[in-house]
Amino acid sequence: MKTTIRHRALFNAAHKIDGDFFCGMRLHGHDWFAEAVVYGMPDPLTGSINTKAPMFLQASVEELDLKFANDMLPGLFPTPEGIAGWLFERLQLECPGLLSVTVGFTGHSATVEA
Repeated sequence: MKTTIRHRALFNAAHKIDGDFFCGMRLHGHDWFAEAVVYGMPDPLTGSINTKAPMFLQASVEELDLKFANDMLPGLFPTPEGIAGWLFERLQLECPGLLSVTVGFTGHSATVEA
């Protein structure tokens, strides 16, 4: 039976969004989460979906952890939407069955889907 599994990683990063109506142009940070959803068949020996998603998700968010997201993602908006898209593109290359990536912080999140 095909199943979905969610992998979650946490990170802290600051950002500044020019022209944003909510945060304005002020520098501020968040306790972020990133979640990857993978679809596949559980392994008959282990009962779990064998995926590299947790490893690649953790390695990717570690690149952003305790950093200024604007500098880490040149050319992208350092918003949940932008970070979710960046993570999705990275994980999609290595994680067959990737369905979605959600990124957010308290009260706000964005999801990029296949």
